Amino acid sequence: ELEGSGVVLVLWDTNVPADSMIFYGLNDRYGQSFYDAELRQTRTFGEPRITDLEIGTEYHFKIKSTDGWGNFIESDDLVFTPR
Repeated sequence: ELEGSGVVLVLWDTNVPADSMIFYGLNDRYGQSFYDAELRQTRTFGEPRITDLEIGTEYHFKIKSTDGWGNFIESDDLVFTPR
């Protein structure tokens, strides 16, 4: 983490263990992604910290998850603003 950098903790849960990825950026085209291999297919919730964000800047994000049977789901476009 950089001094003064924005950090966000994203929380979600699924009804079965799933492999999940967060897509985020300054608009709904995202452009960046976050994946935590330690969360892969082992949990029904996620809580990764995304760092080095601009404080006070609005970011768009969505979460995409796939379970062990190949079922796929994604969230709506959501926003957060690091403080």
